[in-house]
Amino acid sequence: MLITFKDIKKIDYFEEPKLLLLYWDIETLSSRGPGFFPVGEKEDDYVYMIQFDIIFYNESIPRKRFCLSTIPINSQKFYSKYNSTELIFIELPTQEQLLLKFAKLVGNYEPEFEIGYNTGQFDWNFVLKKARIVEQGMYDRGLVITPINNIKRPIADVNFTSYYPHAIIQNNIFLEKCVSKDSTNSHLNVVIDNNIVYGKFLSHNNNINKMSIMALMCKELLKKRNDVKQKMKLYKNDKTKLLYYTLLSNVLKIFANLVYGETGYRYSPLYHKEVALSVTAFCRATLKIMIDFVREQEFIVVYGDTDSIFYSLPELYFTELDTKYSDGLLSKKEYWEEQIKLTILHSKILEKNINEYLKQIMKSIYLKMAYKKTMYSFLIFGKKHYVAITHSDVPDLNNLNLLLKGLKTIKHNVPEFYKLVVKELIYSSLGFNKNFSIRQEEIDQKELVIQIITNYVNKKETLLDLFVFTAKFDPTYALVSAVDF
Repeated sequence: MLITFKDIKKIDYFEEPKLLLLYWDIETLSSRGPGFFPVGEKEDDYVYMIQFDIIFYNESIPRKRFCLSTIPINSQKFYSKYNSTELIFIELPTQEQLLLKFAKLVGNYEPEFEIGYNTGQFDWNFVLKKARIVEQGMYDRGLVITPINNIKRPIADVNFTSYYPHAIIQNNIFLEKCVSKDSTNSHLNVVIDNNIVYGKFLSHNNNINKMSIMALMCKELLKKRNDVKQKMKLYKNDKTKLLYYTLLSNVLKIFANLVYGETGYRYSPLYHKEVALSVTAFCRATLKIMIDFVREQEFIVVYGDTDSIFYSLPELYFTELDTKYSDGLLSKKEYWEEQIKLTILHSKILEKNINEYLKQIMKSIYLKMAYKKTMYSFLIFGKKHYVAITHSDVPDLNNLNLLLKGLKTIKHNVPEFYKLVVKELIYSSLGFNKNFSIRQEEIDQKELVIQIITNYVNKKETLLDLFVFTAKFDPTYALVSAVDF
C-alpha cells in the first residue's frame, strides 16, 4: 500500500500537546525492627501511604491531588494549617485496599509520564512486589503433591502442553461466557474440584464464533507458537536462527500464560476472581484424574507439580536387568543405560495411552500430555526442589546434563572453595566421580561430604585464593554505615 504526504494528517507544531503527568511518592515501614530497610518482598514490611498529583505538563496547578493512607489523618487540621483544600485524603483499612485504590485511580487517569524521586528503583519495585505478596494465598494454586524419596530407578515425567491456555480454550473460560452457578443448563462447562463448583461457562462446541475473547487469544498465541516450533526444527543446525525462534517461542508461551495470569492479578483491569479460580480448579482436578490414571497403569507416581507427573516403572519391569547385573553380565554403566532405555520406551507408550484417555473424557483434543525427559540419577528434597541428570530420547551418561530445580549452587559473597565443593557434592550424590564417571562403590552421604572437603584441605597445591570472601553493601537486610563497611 502506497502512502503519500497528502495522506498524512497535518500537525500544528505551535499547538502544545496535552500530556498528563503523574507525580508520586510512597511511605513505607518495617516491623522487623530498627535498622531494617523496607523491601516489597518481606511480609513484615508495608506501605502505609501513597501521595500523588495529576497535572498537565504545561500547567502549574495540579488537576487532582490525592493522599491515600492506612493511618488516620485529621484532614480538617491539615486544611486549616496549610490554608488549602486541594489535597483529597482517602483512608483505607488495609494495605491491600490501599494498593487497589492506587491502581484504580492511576488507571482511570492513564498519565503519559510519571515523575518522582527514584520511583523506578524503589517505589514501583516495592509496590509491585508487595502487590504480588498480598495476593498470594488468596486463591488455591496448582496441585503439588508430596514427593516420594529414595527411588533408585529412573524417573520420567509427562507434562500438559500449555496447560492453562488449553484449559481456558477447553472450558471457554472468561467473564463474557460465565453464567450463574445456579444455572441448570446441562450443556454448560462446569468447573468442579473437591465437590466445589468454581464456575459455569457457555460451551463453544468447537465453533470459533462462540469462543470467548480469552479463548481466542490463547488459541491464536498457541497457533503462532506451534508455527515457531516448526521453524526451530527447520533451522536446528543454524545457531543464529535457532536462537531467534527459541526466544520467540518462549515469548509466545509467556504471553499465553499471561492471558490467564492477569485475570488473577487483583490490580489488573482484566481481574476476575471467578475466572482465575476456575482455571486453576480445572487444572487441579484434571491433574488428579491423570495421576490416578497413571497409577492404574501400575506406574509409581513419585511427584506431581501443577502440570506434570513424575513416575517410575513398576519394579517388575526391571527384574531381568537386575538379574543380568547381579550375574556380572552388565557393567554398572550398561545397567544404568538399559534402565533408562526401558523407561523411555514405556514412557512413550504411556504418553499415547494418556492422550487417548484425555480425548475420551474431555470429548476434545485441546488437552494433551507429552513425555519430556527421563532423569537418572535423581534426588528430590521436597516440593519444587530436586536435582537430576536428564536424558531425552536416548541415554547419555557420557555428557552429563545436570538439572537443578529450586537449588542454587552459585552464590554471591562466598569463597570459590564453596562453589567447587557444592558442585562436586551434587555430582557425587548422584553417583558420579569428580571426572564425571560412574562411581562403582556406594558411600554414605555424610561420609561423602567429609571426604570431599578433606581432599581439598589436604591438597598441598590448594590456593588460599579459594577461601577469599567478597563483600558488598546490601541495605536489603541491614543498614551499614560507610565507616562500618
